[in-house]
Order: sequence, then C-alpha cells, then structure tokens
Amino acid sequence: MRILVSADFDSYWEGLSVPVTDEGVSAAVREVIAGVRKDGDAAVRSYAARFDRSSPETLEVPMSALKAAWENLRAEEPELAAALELAAGHIRRFAEKQKAQFGDFEYEMSPGLFTGQRVIPVQRAAIYVPSGRFPLISTVLMGAIPAVVAGVPEVMAVSAPLEDGLPDRRILAAAYIAGLHRVFAIGGAQAIAALALGTKTVPRVDIIAGPGNKYVAAAKRLLFGEVGIDFVAGPTDVLIIADDTADVPRTGVSGASSAIAVTDAADLAAADMLAQAEHDPDARARVLVPNRDFADRVAVALEKRLAVLPTAETARASLDAGGLIIVYETKDEALRIANTIAPEHLELQVANPESWVPALKNYGSLFIGDMAAEVLGDYSAGINHTLPTSGSARFSGGLSVRHFLKTVTTLRCEKGSGFEEARLAAECIAQAEGLIAHRESAAARSKPLTPGSIENHRSREGGALVYPVYSRRSRGLSVGINLFPDEKICTFDCPYCEVFPFKTDISFSVPLMEQTLREVLSQAHSQSIEVKDICFSGNGEPTISPHFPAALEAALRIRDELVPWAALVVITNATGLLNDRIFELLRSAAAGKAALRIWLKLDAGTEAWYSRMDQSSVPFDSLRARIREFAALAPFTVQTMICAIDGAPPSAEEATAWERLVLDLAGGGKIRSVQIYGKARPSPGDPQASQLPLSFLEERAASLRTALGGSGRDAIPVEVFP
Repeated sequence: MRILVSADFDSYWEGLSVPVTDEGVSAAVREVIAGVRKDGDAAVRSYAARFDRSSPETLEVPMSALKAAWENLRAEEPELAAALELAAGHIRRFAEKQKAQFGDFEYEMSPGLFTGQRVIPVQRAAIYVPSGRFPLISTVLMGAIPAVVAGVPEVMAVSAPLEDGLPDRRILAAAYIAGLHRVFAIGGAQAIAALALGTKTVPRVDIIAGPGNKYVAAAKRLLFGEVGIDFVAGPTDVLIIADDTADVPRTGVSGASSAIAVTDAADLAAADMLAQAEHDPDARARVLVPNRDFADRVAVALEKRLAVLPTAETARASLDAGGLIIVYETKDEALRIANTIAPEHLELQVANPESWVPALKNYGSLFIGDMAAEVLGDYSAGINHTLPTSGSARFSGGLSVRHFLKTVTTLRCEKGSGFEEARLAAECIAQAEGLIAHRESAAARSKPLTPGSIENHRSREGGALVYPVYSRRSRGLSVGINLFPDEKICTFDCPYCEVFPFKTDISFSVPLMEQTLREVLSQAHSQSIEVKDICFSGNGEPTISPHFPAALEAALRIRDELVPWAALVVITNATGLLNDRIFELLRSAAAGKAALRIWLKLDAGTEAWYSRMDQSSVPFDSLRARIREFAALAPFTVQTMICAIDGAPPSAEEATAWERLVLDLAGGGKIRSVQIYGKARPSPGDPQASQLPLSFLEERAASLRTALGGSGRDAIPVEVFP
C-alpha cells in the first residue's frame, strides 16, 4: 500500500507500465480459435478436456436442469433465492427504464427529405459467466436480463462445466430466473470461439457480453469483428473520494453477525477498498483523502481488517501491487485526478457529494454518498456491474440494454425542395471528391430539363441555355445562363477550365432564354427551392457574346419579377471590359439599383503566370489597367483560381505580385470580397493543371487577410473554396 501526495500523482501515473498484450496468451488463444473454426464441437470438447474440470459429450444444458436448480436453491438456500429474486427484479426494472430512452422516429428534415431511426435488437446474444475462483452468479442476471428486456429473441449463456458435466448449480438457478433461452456447459476461450464462429451444437451469436479471465478477454479481442462484444474487461478497480463526514454505523453491521463494526469514515473507506481488492491480485483499490492524518487512519484500518479477512491473501497481494492512498490539497485537484484515473467504480464518501457530480466525467459507475456502497451495484441495486476497466471509462460506459440494440437510420425521399437541395449538394460534394459514380448516382434521380422539372444541370457537353446547379460559392441553388450552347467561345484558354470541347446544333436566342429561365424559376418556386442567384457563366466568356446586353436586360427584368431576393451575377474574365459599351453596361448595372454582382477573374499577378494560367492573346498590362479603371467605379468580387501548372504551384514572386494587385484594387474601396478556389473537377487541360492542397490555398488567403487589415468588422471577406 502506497501513500502519495497529489503533487507526485502525475509522475507516478505516467510511470505505470502500460498493459501490453501477453503474446503467450494470444498465441494459445489463436490456436483454440483455429481449432474451433476447423473442427467445431470436437475441438470444443478437446479443449474442455485439457482446461476444464470435465468435457461433457452433450454441450447444451437441458432447460429442465435450470428449473431443478432453481427449485433446489429455493428449498435449500431460501435467503439466497430471495436475494437473487430481488436483484433480478431491480435489474429488470432498471433495464426497462433504460430501454424507454431508445425509440423509433421519422423526421421530415426538409420538404421531401425524411430521416429516421429504428432501434432493433440483435437476433442472438450470449453471456459468458465465469466460474473459476468464485462462481459469479450475479453476472448471469447482469448480462442476461438487459438482453431479454432489449427484446433479443434468443439469449443464451455459457459457463464451464464442473466434474458432473454441468455448470455450477447456482449459476443455473440464476439463469432460470433471468429468463435465458439456452445454456451451454462450455468455458474458456473455446466457449468464445464457439459462440463467435458457430458449431453444429452452438449457434453463432451476434454479440458476446460478460467478464472472464485473460484467455476469455483475448478471445473476445481477437474475434471482435466476426462477433460483437461489450468490451474487453481487465482487472477490476475502485476509486473512493473520502473525507471525515461519512455517517457510519457505530454498533456493528446488521444481518452479518461476524462482520467487523465500522468505526469511522477512514474505516468505511478501508472496508470498501478491501471489497475490491479481494477479487484478484491484479485488482486495484485507491482512495483520495484530504489530509495525511486521514490517509494514515485508512492504512491502519486496512491492516486491522486484513488480519481477520478470509480472503486476506488475495486482498493483500492486490494492495501491495497497486493499492494507493492519495492526499489531495483542493477539490479541483481531486476531481482532476479522478478523471485521469477513470475508475471502473467511483465512490463519493464526502460532504455534499452531489456538488462533485457535474465535474466528474470518467467512471464506469458512480456511487453517490457514503450509503451507496459499490457492492450494492455489484449485486442488488439494479445498475449493472459489468463496467469498463483499465481507464477505458474515458470512452466507454458499462453493459446495458444498448449493447443488445442496434440504432439504425433510415432515409425516405419524396419530391420536394429539401430532396432536391440534398441531391444537388450530393452531386457537388461527390464531384469535389472525384467520385464520379457517386455523382452519377445522385444525378440519376434527376430528369432532363423540361417545363415540369428543375432537376438537371449543365453537362460538360454544353447544350442547355439555362441550367440549375448547386453552387459551392453561391451556397445553394444557382441558375446559370449559358450564352454559348453550341460551342465554347472564350478569350482565355485556361488549362483548368471544366468545359470540354463540344459542338451542338442548339442556337442561343434571348426569347428562348427568357422562356426557359421562367420555367426553371417557376419550377423552383413550386418545389419551394430558394434560388440564391442567376448567373451568367456557361461555355465561355459571356460578355463577348453579341446577345449579352439584351440577355442581361431580360434576366434583370425576370429576376425582379420572379425572384427579387436573388442576386444577378456575371462571371467574367474581364476581357469584355476592353469594350467601352460592355464596360459602361457592367458599371452602371453594378453601381446602380440593379445591384448586378460582378465576379471578376484575377488569376495572376505577373505576366508570366498569366500566360500559363489564362493563355490569352489579350495583353496582361492592358487588361490589368482596365480592371483598375473599373475597380474605381463599381463594386465587384475577385475570383482567383489557384492550382499547379505542370506540377508547379505559383511561385512566391507570383503570390506577392497578385496580393499587391488585389491591394491596389481594394484601395478604391470597391471590392466586395475575394474568392480563392481550387481545381475540383476534371478538365480538358489535365494533367497540365492539377489540384493543390487546401493548406496552400488557406495560406494564400491568410496572407491576403492580413494585408487587407485582418478580420475586423469592415474587413474585406476572403473565402476559400477547395
């Protein structure tokens, strides 16, 4: 038994050896699993002959033996039978309360999109019941009753046979009142293998629960994946937080004439520590106390109790190996240490124990107040005693109804705005991830663009004059207008462009565009889909089309009539600005009440990178000068593609020049935002143009944000779209 001050706890805890897998045990268990996998029942009997007290020819225990065991127990040990009935009732009621927290539901997430949950019991569950040093009759109740309450159609147990070929009679009696459907006289790793793999006699189960020795634990660990398990249990442990306020009996313990009377709070803590230590030499009993005097009294009380304890040899071995008394200075310190240890059992024998509960996060089961003995949880209070050990309470809870239930989800779709938004979003995300079959699966739920459908988007082959898409930059449904449905026409030849070469016999006309745009917007309205924007983009540079002025006027008129909240956007590479008529049209529409939004492409800061990224015959200096002139007169958004060309990203010199150009344009106060985006889709220029890591784009964005004045309220937004 070691006494430790809290200041030394961290170094002590870090110095504990991390449990490692015993390769000898693992090798032996692998042999057993392989044997059962190959030879089934014959292997089970062979291993039983080697490791168990007998190897029964008949592995399944007849149900009549369970009933007889219960009747004999009631006749010969009525007090124990009554105790088991009480415990079983409590466990069942608690499990029923737990199950009530799980329910089926279906929820209409948005119109046409129905998400749901179903809670389904597994079909077969098995409980492993140890019968080595002590036959754990309580484990039958703790494992089987939650499974039965969960609604598992077939619940069975396995336990090693005694000399007569049957498990311990008390275990069989407990199996009877727990409501088990089948019991097998099998123990050890061979029992776990038989349940996980199935044999001619033993059916394959879906989940195995219950504690066991290191061979059983190894078998569960090795077979997890072929069968579900509750968890891999290690040595049991308890942590008690105690002070001098415990209200303890002074005159002895009722119902146990030979029990030692508890003298004070320190003695009560010692009694509970020994209740854990007697399990196994590897069990761990620890206590947190507020001062050294209390610590010394606990140590003295332990020695007094050990002197008369029948299981003293095991308990002392446990305390000598890992028993610990920790003296803490503050409540916060004690709470931190408790959460670090993450005990299987955590007892609060302190004043106002409820005040400690909110800050305690890691434990298998919590026992609140000095009356709440951990042993009640072990046996009769109704909560489960199969709990996470070895610190695994950091991420797991104890055995419960939920281990025998599967919480599965459902999706049901109908025509509606929510379905369409989700479908379009799925297409967009699948495309960004490069999973084209995923995208096509989502697209298969769409229909060709007709007056009755809004569910198609522009293909790479062009063709559509108006096409709805789910846009990552618009953050929703964007309705595109394509002025070049017959072929790609552009003043740039960007290697990253997504438009593949094509030819169609479809001609653009403003009346046809108007008709189709009205149909698409009306259909969106009928399906309650919010249109975020109408956007001129398509298969080339829209501003060089002779139809652009009339098409822009028509689009503004229809927007104001049908979707006045939606933005009207022109995505341009700025070469149209060299045309005075287009320059003035865009300036007046952007600066006036039409509130046209200009998304202006600015891929480069240097002529060298411009020639590689945009590959245009338009002189870079002329284009840059015209953009500066426009920036002083009308608001716009900068759009910049950042990708690698021939495997090389833009240089540091290019990045600096681009940033200076953006700062220069921002000096006029007309930039609305900056959109940096990466190459997300295949293009005809592949593999010349290739995607860069998101971190590269984020670094460029962070540098620009700093240069523009940080992230204050009036700062120009800089967004990244990978």
